[in-house]
Amino acid sequence: MSFESITNKKEDNEPLRLLYAGNVTRNKGFHFVLEALRKVRTAGYNFILYAAGIIEEEMQILINEKYSDLNIRLLGHISYSELQKYYSTSHIGLISSLFEQCSYVALEMSMFGLPVIYSGIDELQEIFNRSDYMRVPINFSIHSSLHLDIDIFASKIISLIESSTLRDKIGMNERRKFIKYFKQEDMIQKTIEIYNNL
Repeated sequence: MSFESITNKKEDNEPLRLLYAGNVTRNKGFHFVLEALRKVRTAGYNFILYAAGIIEEEMQILINEKYSDLNIRLLGHISYSELQKYYSTSHIGLISSLFEQCSYVALEMSMFGLPVIYSGIDELQEIFNRSDYMRVPINFSIHSSLHLDIDIFASKIISLIESSTLRDKIGMNERRKFIKYFKQEDMIQKTIEIYNNL
């Protein structure tokens, strides 16, 4: 597909709503989100990113100095009831962490049937049932240590921006997996079983 053929249909539409939830910090990989979105924007795609979470001062400065051209709404810390509105009205969820224990954000995005592009760490792969379609590989280099593959990250965002059918399909699959594996009653029962076995 040529650049002209895709840009003609992108700018005419309302921007798709992307959601990042979690601390807006380098530790959570937010700079990888920014780099990927720069490539998405350069390719001519229209989006708005909502970032919900405590904003690190260093990241605020970086956004102001280097990424002010991107359509970003920094929401800061918001209540869960307000966050639920963003879960239910966004088109795509983004998770960029290199380190997680148990990601409540991943569970919540799945609960709301949000298609999620996520970093390929074990903890997230377990939640997303090791589905690799929306997983972004983690690479290593001497200069930058662990980092997300920005080109693949951007391409996955673009694939979901371009196809509402794909977004719906992945979102429904995530919702089904949540219901099957992570319902509150099941999680309570599993926790009780763990304590009983100790």
